[in-house]
Amino acid sequence: MTGCIFDIKKYAIHDGPSIRTTLFFKGCPLRCPWCHNPEGIFSDIQRIHHAKICVGCGQCIDQCSAGALSFKGDEIARDKVLCTGCGHCADICPALSHETLGKAMDVDQILTEIEKIFHIH
Repeated sequence: MTGCIFDIKKYAIHDGPSIRTTLFFKGCPLRCPWCHNPEGIFSDIQRIHHAKICVGCGQCIDQCSAGALSFKGDEIARDKVLCTGCGHCADICPALSHETLGKAMDVDQILTEIEKIFHIH
């Protein structure tokens, strides 16, 4: 069984007493007007581009094997039909302007990440 996780927050102190590790799943069915985690609303893994921090080097365009990225004016545009969701753009972006929201993880993978926090072997 897998779930789509968009964050594992270590040493969380908000939303309740004491210190804890919090898992953030994608696919929240609620639509709270005060939501602090809108990246958790959609259940699918998302690829986003932060235009304000993009340096316009074009490395992501050159390296995209699907041809899903291009310049549209001064900004990077993603063709959602062509995008395979490989995440290579996020891996190679020197400005960190591409981001992947969500990762499919099974219980063992989640526990492995939690064990790293507490140095459990």
